[in-house]
Amino acid sequence: MYQIFINILLHPISYLILYSLQFSSITKPQRQVYE
Repeated sequence: MYQIFINILLHPISYLILYSLQFSSITKPQRQVYE
């Protein structure tokens, strides 16, 4: 039971991490251009 609950909690976190990584990778080149 606990494993299912943990999986439900971890999935949104993993998606947020992946999204943040993609967002940071997209914004890094733009920052280099502005600098």
